[in-house]
Amino acid sequence: MKYCIYCRTATNLQGAGLSVSTQLEGLIKLAKRRRLCIEKVFVDFGSAKNISRQGFNSMIDEISSGKIQGILTLRFDRLSRDLETTSKLVQLKSEGKLKSIVMEDDEISLSPYESLTINVIDTLQQFEKDMRSFSIKKGAKGRK
Repeated sequence: MKYCIYCRTATNLQGAGLSVSTQLEGLIKLAKRRRLCIEKVFVDFGSAKNISRQGFNSMIDEISSGKIQGILTLRFDRLSRDLETTSKLVQLKSEGKLKSIVMEDDEISLSPYESLTINVIDTLQQFEKDMRSFSIKKGAKGRK
């Protein structure tokens, strides 16, 4: 099976071990330990909420065309933090094009149960973001 590495950081200077170079170094070591065939590396800088991430969308295209069947990433939140991008991954799984997502400490085969769990978590995260935005907008209106 052919894998790609996907790294994302919110900024060029992100700390806490999440710099692209730190992610890439760790993922290459993980790939060697697990003897995974890495075909390509995709990198994005910016929020996972941004659906126009060039690296992510190129990766999706490679998976859709059958060139890659698995993703190696530090954590799931490097890939997605919303329903739209998670749905893309689940759809590729249901089409049989995405076989596995390997992370630093886990592997997701996107079974129906895992897909449901991820979608519920993403829905709750989206609800929290929407409520925070609503509260901020309501507070701004009250100050006028």
